[in-house]
Amino acid sequence: MHPDTLQFRPEQIAAVPFSKRPDRWILVNPTVASWVIVDQEALDCLRGGAINKISVKQRELLVRNSIITSSTSNHREGPASHIMSPAPHLAVFHVTDNCNLACKYCYADAGREFNLMSIETAKAGIDFAIQSRSRRINLLLHGGEPLLCGAEWLEEFCKHVKRARKNHPEKDIRLRMQTNGTLLTDDYCRILAANGFHVSLSLDGPKDINDKVRPFRVGGDSSTDKVINAVRLLKKYNLSRAAISTVTSYNHYRLDEVALFLDKLGFSAVKFNCVYGIGRGAGSDCLITPQQYFNAIKKVVQLRMDDRIKMMVAPINYLLQNLLDPERRYMCMKSPCGASNNVLSFDAEGKVYPCDDLLNTAAFSLGDVFTCTMDEVLRSNLSRKFRERVVNRITGCKTCVWRAFCGSCCPAQVLLTKGDMMRPSNLCEYYKRIFPYLIESLYNEKIKTLKLLIRRDKLESGD
Repeated sequence: MHPDTLQFRPEQIAAVPFSKRPDRWILVNPTVASWVIVDQEALDCLRGGAINKISVKQRELLVRNSIITSSTSNHREGPASHIMSPAPHLAVFHVTDNCNLACKYCYADAGREFNLMSIETAKAGIDFAIQSRSRRINLLLHGGEPLLCGAEWLEEFCKHVKRARKNHPEKDIRLRMQTNGTLLTDDYCRILAANGFHVSLSLDGPKDINDKVRPFRVGGDSSTDKVINAVRLLKKYNLSRAAISTVTSYNHYRLDEVALFLDKLGFSAVKFNCVYGIGRGAGSDCLITPQQYFNAIKKVVQLRMDDRIKMMVAPINYLLQNLLDPERRYMCMKSPCGASNNVLSFDAEGKVYPCDDLLNTAAFSLGDVFTCTMDEVLRSNLSRKFRERVVNRITGCKTCVWRAFCGSCCPAQVLLTKGDMMRPSNLCEYYKRIFPYLIESLYNEKIKTLKLLIRRDKLESGD
């Protein structure tokens, strides 16, 4: 293409400087979520209207990523064009509000009362979930602590799943459980293994960290010892296992040590979630700043880059996916998010909610699994409100360079902490730092970064 037909519009393209290379710049088109790295000379040519002085190869790269435009070129589509009709593929069963732990930051404030989802409600939830248009359906047992349901309840749940699979062979129904692991036994593991569960264990680090933030509700035993025993049981029964680790004031400055500890235990993956000020976390001494979260995650990224840990690290793999692919597979990092799109949650009474962060709040109930169809729930006004929360409508987000990469993240957490889901994420300063940091990592060691931080099968599944 002739350079005279090309245009660079500086008001539409952000130039972000490298942190350690003053001669390198990241050019970002926030509208379509694309970026290109250029040197100072190329940037000067673009700003000075001398596009013809840029090499043909680099011009083609700039056009392909919509940094410069041509009347004859096909423009890259942004992530907003990939929004699909709602088709939930994750159903979260909030089996109970009760828990045997009293975690200092529990967003669900679990343990206030004892309730247990009846097996009939659970069966109705299964039948409700498979009404989704999605071929793959993930059924996640959650809480509170889901193992308080008992082995008999769990076996009945699995029997109904088997019937659902037989009656709906077109569906790929998968089972998951998120547990604190302290109640896990051989009997439970035999049931989990026989039914192909993927198990996630909550563990925030070695004993001197984890026991402080995740103590037992009654008694002074170490919860960490119980979780480590649970890991051994999962290994014994060849159950897939991942760790969920919350980054707090107790472990952020030691997150590299936490990662090494979890990797040595044999977890295949870990998800480092930043603590939020909701539930018991509100006003607690667990809260950290976005900058502290960024510094902590950087430590883990470097461990992975140095090949000192083998497990996959989320949310870094999701962040990289959003940098490299306009398709938004991870439901918590797209706009609109997965609430009432990719996920629905059921409380112990069978009420349906847009996601598990909003459980037990009557104002956010979409209906119930007994009297409503999934189509009715997804067409409700409240479901539509969540789907209408797109990043370009949020004050404070719509002018941000990185808006199309993070999607403004979780509206439920913004709603519960700020009272209005049409406000930016609490972690926006973290995202403004982590995206350029990862781009620089790709520039410096592209192949190594991709191999160590991302795994294609995980990206394609969106898990």
